[in-house]
Amino acid sequence: MSSRNEVLEKIALDKAKTYVERPDTVAVAITGSIGRGMMWEGSDVDLWVYRKGKRAFEDGWDLTHGIYWEADIESAELLDIQIDNYTWLRPHALYGDEIGLMEALWGCRVYYDSTGKLSAIKQAIDSRVANKRWMHHRAELFISYGRGCLAGLQSADALTAILAARVVATDYGITAYWMRRGKLLTSAVRVPERLASEPELQRLYTEVFGLTGRIGAEGFLENLKRLPIQIQDAVEGDVEECKPALKLGYYDGVIRHLRQGMAFWFKPNEVMPVLGLWDDLEIQKGEVLEKVGVILDLCEAL
Repeated sequence: MSSRNEVLEKIALDKAKTYVERPDTVAVAITGSIGRGMMWEGSDVDLWVYRKGKRAFEDGWDLTHGIYWEADIESAELLDIQIDNYTWLRPHALYGDEIGLMEALWGCRVYYDSTGKLSAIKQAIDSRVANKRWMHHRAELFISYGRGCLAGLQSADALTAILAARVVATDYGITAYWMRRGKLLTSAVRVPERLASEPELQRLYTEVFGLTGRIGAEGFLENLKRLPIQIQDAVEGDVEECKPALKLGYYDGVIRHLRQGMAFWFKPNEVMPVLGLWDDLEIQKGEVLEKVGVILDLCEAL
């Protein structure tokens, strides 16, 4: 294990321990690349915490090592989910705000589980990911849902259609691509770079988001400085979290992640300069919808 991986492991364990020591904590999981044992140069520390209380989110930096950590804090009531053969098959809604439970807890490491419920959920998720037939069926449902969304976007205004189609490309296309390979979409800040083995898919996805490598990333960050200060403050943590990936050259992946996120976190007219839009939105709409349709086809065929 490299020294960096040792540091990541120690921070993850220390943070998990601090949550266990809280009297309202019911369960703690080390998630993300550390939990799955798939650490890479830009890994940070991810935790999911279940407590007797409301949802929350906490994050920060280990300043000694410059490593970001975050904890999604959920209500312990969510551990009572009823699991059957249809659980997690249904695609999440395009404009929904559902918790990506399956994606978050896949391959996680259960650190603390006072009721045993978290361990049961993890086992159920991992068994489904290992079931190729189930995963292929899930991928088919996601792609079908994505096609339905695209059909509806034909009549939407240009700005709405462009931004929503980008979500379709990621959430129902690229996710299905990985599902058909027995995996779930992880390390989102490295997409589209992780699609290098499928150059046509990578090209289309890059064009849909208007990504242009390092030059585009530098332009995005400059435009970000021109947005209202309250927006800059709101995304500062997200930008800081992405800096290790930027230093490693994942320019398109980082900007894709921030561009898609900011279109959801804010009203689009508040962040227009960073959304990668053309002067003629109607022409862009037509091209984006067409390319996302091809992306869905490729994700089904490859």
